[in-house]
Amino acid sequence: MRKYLVPFVFFIVSLVIFFAPELSGFVKKLQITPKIPRTNMPQVPFTERRAKLDEQRREDRLVEALIESEDYKILLSKDFKSAGRSAKRELRALQKRVENQDITVLSYLKAYETVLDKALKFRADDAQTASLIIAGLRQIDSIVTQVVLASGVDREIKQVWARLSLGPWLTTSQLIRNQLVVSAAYRPNVLIESVKIRLPKKQRNPVLPLVRVALSVDDASTRRVEVYSQGVLLRKRQVALKKNKLIKLSFRSPLGTVCFLFVDKFMESAYMCIDLSRILQYFPQGSNILTVQRAGLLPSGEFVKDLNRIFVVKSIDNKYSTGLLMF
Repeated sequence: MRKYLVPFVFFIVSLVIFFAPELSGFVKKLQITPKIPRTNMPQVPFTERRAKLDEQRREDRLVEALIESEDYKILLSKDFKSAGRSAKRELRALQKRVENQDITVLSYLKAYETVLDKALKFRADDAQTASLIIAGLRQIDSIVTQVVLASGVDREIKQVWARLSLGPWLTTSQLIRNQLVVSAAYRPNVLIESVKIRLPKKQRNPVLPLVRVALSVDDASTRRVEVYSQGVLLRKRQVALKKNKLIKLSFRSPLGTVCFLFVDKFMESAYMCIDLSRILQYFPQGSNILTVQRAGLLPSGEFVKDLNRIFVVKSIDNKYSTGLLMF
């Protein structure tokens, strides 16, 4: 058996060596991949594709940054839109009041309304315009504030503009805002026109002295006057100073410090305190009634030009709070 096996193996090896080239070619044919037909589509170079991809990524990062910006958040906030719509309503009413006083202020208010409309129409997909809109609104808000300050419009118009201005949202110059607030503050000029005091006839009489005071107030926005003595409300009176600026008040009070609190239509207030005891030195001997008037004569014959210089002991131009403990 072994003598036949060796020749058989030799025969097989010879066949493999002899037919090796044909077998190799057959194997290569099996390994050939099918050819893909070429198309006419242009081939974009790798560098150009990379540049376009980088540009798209930069735009995406820019949009993300704009969406995260404060300007974008302000324009889309519900509080800003509510304040803007309220300001627009008041702005149109203010324009009607200004048109008879100052044409320049009126033109700037109309420009402000135009820019405000753009802010109120801002959409979430307009992120790239957010900073431009806020910058424009900030600029026109500051300009209108300066124009109103420099104009001759009355205090009520300044007060309305100070209230409707979106300056606090836009970080408008604090200095300009402070100037506007001060200019629009309620600071009535109050003059004592006359003081009349009737003392009780008997010293043991428990009735307090009767005081009649006439005051002139130059601010037509004044709506109420209150009289206090030692923290106690003595008198409250509603007023309407359209034509007559004279306010007459009567009350009973000890002859000491009495304070008058003036309140305007915007609920701002100012007060003035007088010392009634100073009038005692002018009482004629034996009389229980004394009347003194501005630009008049005292019983002594002395001419009095200004009663404020005699009686006023404390005066604060403006108060937002009507805290009465100081009285």
